[in-house]
Amino acid sequence: MRDVGGRSRIEFPTGKVLFETTGWVSDLRISPGGDRLAFLHHPRRFTKVASVSVIDLAGNVRALVPEFIAQGLAWSPTGDEIWFTMAEPGKREALRAVTLSGRQRVLLSVPGSLRLLDVDREGRVLLAQESVRIVLTAFSRGEERPREMSWFDWPLLGDLSHDGKTVLFTERRGEVAPPSLPGRIYVRKTDGSPAVFLGEGDATALSPDGKWVLAIPHAQPPGLVLLPTGSGQPQPVPLGQIEAQWGRWSGDGARIIMAGKEPGYATRLYVLGAGAPKAITPEGISLHYAVSHDGSLVAATDAKGRSALYPVQAGAPQPLPELQRGDFPFAWSEDGHVLYAFRHGEVPCTVYRLDLATRRKEVWKVLSPPDLTGVPHIGRVRITPDAGSYAYGHIRHLSEMYLAQGVR
Repeated sequence: MRDVGGRSRIEFPTGKVLFETTGWVSDLRISPGGDRLAFLHHPRRFTKVASVSVIDLAGNVRALVPEFIAQGLAWSPTGDEIWFTMAEPGKREALRAVTLSGRQRVLLSVPGSLRLLDVDREGRVLLAQESVRIVLTAFSRGEERPREMSWFDWPLLGDLSHDGKTVLFTERRGEVAPPSLPGRIYVRKTDGSPAVFLGEGDATALSPDGKWVLAIPHAQPPGLVLLPTGSGQPQPVPLGQIEAQWGRWSGDGARIIMAGKEPGYATRLYVLGAGAPKAITPEGISLHYAVSHDGSLVAATDAKGRSALYPVQAGAPQPLPELQRGDFPFAWSEDGHVLYAFRHGEVPCTVYRLDLATRRKEVWKVLSPPDLTGVPHIGRVRITPDAGSYAYGHIRHLSEMYLAQGVR
């Protein structure tokens, strides 16, 4: 498996493309006979919603189990079934089996979250029982220390207000919440006061004046909507056939730059205006990006990990060689002279400050929760234009491993 140009590929043998998707592929396993490959096909990036699929060496692919929250996959000892862990609507994961004709059965069901790790030739099953939650942390100027802002167990950080006093997040109701169940959007003051519910969907950004939230409603294809933080009605943003994946305002609030994909294309960034959305980047762009205060430039990372400044109106991208692979730009200073980038996928997480005039890159801050147990990485990071306040989220993933025998 590898990513090429924003698409996820299965190659077998190396160099021969059997399958390609603008989503992503996980848990690739070769059958005992070597004539088929089983995998989880996630049609949308950054989600565990997947179908259990099988492909032969000629490239003929079939989805054996429809899309739902799935994780972990292996061939049965005899090779006549694919074993996997998947949750039914309203239930936790169970260990299941499906034949190549699509007939399903339940092998094992236990309380809690379950993940299949492997199956050996004797039929012994390696499983993990897991506890996963997201922790949301914010620091406001004038406070002595960061404050935990979590609300329930799965708050996904969307944004931090320009004054650093409000966080925007989406409560996804747990890792195994059904994909048909929309997220719940909240704003919460960083003084620890109760969260305020705004609506359903996935929140991506607060307007600079704090009056609107840019959100992706639960619809197909996913679009964009403006939710008022006070009185008023939601306002849909027309996108045509583009599937919205993320959205950010420019610092002056005059422009919206959206990450999305059209049928047949991988993720690109689009500028939204009076006419149809206009693509301004190549395919395979990251969902971590930063829009300048005046809306003229977007700092983003392509599918090869290269960062650049992309003009919104016209012109060639300006490379940012100071940002290495794994550095993701995510914020600008208000004067447009400084760009901030963070090391995604690491803990502790280093945040860099890049002076665009001198091209000097230096460490701004190292973010880390007090307890690193079960923390694989820091997720999204947000800071205010004056760099006086910040917020970030991280997963705490605890698990116990079990060896199960006699599973049939």
